[in-house]
Amino acid sequence: MLESTGCLQYFENNEIKAYNEAELFCEAGSYKKDTECLQCPRGTWSPAGASSCTNCAVGRTSPSGSTKEDDCYKLEYGEIPLKRAELSSTNSAATQADLAIDNDLATHAFTSSEANPWLRLYFTSSSNVEKVVIEEAYGEGLSCIYSVSVFEGEVKTLCGTYTGISSFYYNETVKCGGKRGDSVMLEMTNCLQYVQIYEIKAYNGTAGCEAPYIQSGAVQNPSNNTGQTTYEVGAEITIVCDNGYSFLSIDVMSSDIYRSDTEAVVTCITGGMDLADIMCYHDVDHNSAASRVSTELVTLVTLLVILAK
Repeated sequence: MLESTGCLQYFENNEIKAYNEAELFCEAGSYKKDTECLQCPRGTWSPAGASSCTNCAVGRTSPSGSTKEDDCYKLEYGEIPLKRAELSSTNSAATQADLAIDNDLATHAFTSSEANPWLRLYFTSSSNVEKVVIEEAYGEGLSCIYSVSVFEGEVKTLCGTYTGISSFYYNETVKCGGKRGDSVMLEMTNCLQYVQIYEIKAYNGTAGCEAPYIQSGAVQNPSNNTGQTTYEVGAEITIVCDNGYSFLSIDVMSSDIYRSDTEAVVTCITGGMDLADIMCYHDVDHNSAASRVSTELVTLVTLLVILAK
């Protein structure tokens, strides 16, 4: 009841509403907790009106504030799942730390101009860090020195450093050799500048192999995995010659490759693989090359016989 006392008056016939906590409605990408709406953390998503966030499927993650399941994307082989990112300072609301780990090269994290600015990535759990990959960043000065370190709690272990790049976009990989920790930090020293990172990722020791370089006349995994760029350790990659092509019998192949005249299989091992020297030849070229090799061998044997006399 709304009641007026102490005067002789009347109420206008205007609308009046009562609200309670149960009617709090949160936008997509957030969830209701008590009397407020909170953003869904990284690796989760929610539709509008949700009271909790839904986890992405195993092996997938998403940026903070994701609004649908399609926002979840697959982690690369060996990519360490991240809980959040943190900057030493934030240049603006549009350049927050999580924008360096949102799988989007159109966004970036950007500190203020300061001494020793840094970006830190926190893992969902402790991991052995094999490498940290800066997929894209902007260099702010030649005098700057960038260092990458692994942290276990606040115990810091240096992985490596690289020198500054002036006014230019760049990418960089820093090896960490399996150092264990719950976070990694990229720090800039020796200059008064910004840290500006578009995308950065950390990988563990199961990063696997890059897809082999396939020369003309061959198809990589024709029945599946077409277009795949990375493989986990133990994965087998099949190379099949196109119709009318075959491997040259004198090709030198690494010991982990098993082949017929038209098919080769290589197993991904830690440290990668190299198929750059494997090539399918057109049968006409193959026959010509084989005949040439045969002729050269006959000539060599004849020469050795003559010399032996």
